[in-house]
Amino acid sequence: MGQRANLITVEDGEHTLRYDHWVANRLDDILFWGADYALSYFDAQETVGEDGWLDEIWAEGGAVLDLDKRHLLWWGGEDVNHELPVRRVYLKLQKKVWHDWTIEWAHRGIVDLAEYIGLPKEKVLSHRENLNSAVQLKMPEKKTWVKTLGGIETASGETKLFPLLGEAEDYLRNGTRLVNQCHREEGLRKLNWEGWEENGEFPRGGFLINEKHKMVEFWQVRDCPNVVEDMKRLWEDWDVVWHQDDYEFQSKKLKGKVVLPEINETEIIERLRGNLLREDGKLGIESALVTNEVLRNEGMSVEINPWLFKSHHVINPLETKQQIWQKAFGELENK
Repeated sequence: MGQRANLITVEDGEHTLRYDHWVANRLDDILFWGADYALSYFDAQETVGEDGWLDEIWAEGGAVLDLDKRHLLWWGGEDVNHELPVRRVYLKLQKKVWHDWTIEWAHRGIVDLAEYIGLPKEKVLSHRENLNSAVQLKMPEKKTWVKTLGGIETASGETKLFPLLGEAEDYLRNGTRLVNQCHREEGLRKLNWEGWEENGEFPRGGFLINEKHKMVEFWQVRDCPNVVEDMKRLWEDWDVVWHQDDYEFQSKKLKGKVVLPEINETEIIERLRGNLLREDGKLGIESALVTNEVLRNEGMSVEINPWLFKSHHVINPLETKQQIWQKAFGELENK
């Protein structure tokens, strides 16, 4: 239980590593309102030694706040972390609040944070023995399950498209066996995503295999700590290109064959405004303690893990948030 994150500040060339047990899914709120509040929140958390680094399995978010270079590197949150349209619009707004800072999304998650401060990525990577834990290429029974767009351009020049339910990376773990699976499956010649993904969600990833040129390209919304190196081991003698969250490459290469939804920026701004401009809600630690009390009242013996308390909230008043929003986006209020 928890939303674990490493929070790192860099000042005068030195970094300080901190740990927060509950903040990963709230980083979009913590990090939206500028450097002053972000720094006050980071400073309130417990400092840990170099053995306090989370690895790729446990890290669910994190950030580097570089005061020397005025650079913010981060990943986390809820909708921002999983929905590409929301991330695109959020980062655009965030950069306006942090107007004299550089903001970068950590596409490799904790690996990007570690390497930023000079730590070898091996420090935060788990053992990588079971790379072949792949899923089979099979279109789902229900359209509402779809979240990935797969595709292949065969050696004979045929294009096949596959709306899929798993993550792009999981299918690519088949290695070159995936090419044979694509040949066996009928696939689609053209695809309108909105006709397949009935609940209206934007795809979360995609891959495109070019059999003739022995190239596999892919994109994915979620963080991918060591994905290129992993895929090169599975796709030996193939070119592997990871486009991070740049879905546009797939649309361009499949021009005329695939239609993806438009990103409605106005609608997303209103959604973000509603999510961000509100009083601080109940924190994870509070919910956990309520659950603990319920279990105790039911006669269960419950032992609380001390890590549960490793988070210190710093209140950001709604009035302050409103002032920052008005200063940065006052023109939106009049539209």
